[in-house]
Amino acid sequence: MNVVRWTQTKAVRLTLCLLVSAVCLYLAVQGMDFERTVQELRKSSPTPILGAVFFLFVSYWIRAYRWRYLLLPVKEISTRPLFRSTLIGFMGNYVLPFRAGEVMRAVSIGQTQDISKAAALGSIVLERVFDGIVISLTPFLVLAVIDLPS
Repeated sequence: MNVVRWTQTKAVRLTLCLLVSAVCLYLAVQGMDFERTVQELRKSSPTPILGAVFFLFVSYWIRAYRWRYLLLPVKEISTRPLFRSTLIGFMGNYVLPFRAGEVMRAVSIGQTQDISKAAALGSIVLERVFDGIVISLTPFLVLAVIDLPS
């Protein structure tokens, strides 16, 4: 009985996800000139796009690797599940407001690795604080290195 209920729940969730995706896709392409889009895609080179996607995934892998060290006091986790949760979190950040993907990221790793979701979210907050410090200091470091005209 439990297996049947679980299967039905999964089917309902999948149907709902596909329905929401279809509605969002329809809204995204509404009023789009498909002929012009195809013409522009034929004229463009895929190399820069593939390079950008490659480096985007490398940056996510580096973030997951860094997150691994922030979670060491909680539990030693390999980079692979952290990479998966990082992708889930950034996908959420792209489609949801208020950086809700960070919460998705914490919940994802908390559920899959059996760690406290609060600890996972705390490590993400710490990561964001470090990111903010580095981004804040970058202009000063650049100004210290570059010789600007008077």
